Amino acid sequence: MFGRAICQRCAGTPVQHLTGDQPFRRITLEVRPGVFVPRPETELLVEHVLAEVGDREDPVVVDAGTGTGAIALAVKDERPGRDGVRDRPVRRGRRARRRERPTVSGSP
Repeated sequence: MFGRAICQRCAGTPVQHLTGDQPFRRITLEVRPGVFVPRPETELLVEHVLAEVGDREDPVVVDAGTGTGAIALAVKDERPGRDGVRDRPVRRGRRARRRERPTVSGSP
C-alpha cells in the first residue's frame, strides 16, 4: 500500500488526496480526487473575511464558485451562531467536507 502511494505521488497525485484530509485553520477538510485542495492563500482570505465580519450580529458571507466551500466552513467555525454564513452547493464536481477530528485521550 505504501509503495502504491509513492507511485501515485510520483505521478502527481496531491498528498492530501492520498491521505484524504487537509487541515484548514481550525478544521480538517476531507478531500479526495475531484476536490481542489485549499491553498494557504485561502487561509489569508478567511482572515480578511473574519476581520470584515467582526462581531456583527447578522453578517452575510457568500462562498460561491470558490471551489471546496472551505471559506464558509472556516468562517462558520470561527464565528458560530452566524446564520448568514452560507456556502452555495456545487452543481458540478465534488466539494470538501468538514471532517471531525477524533480526540485522543489526553489531547485537546
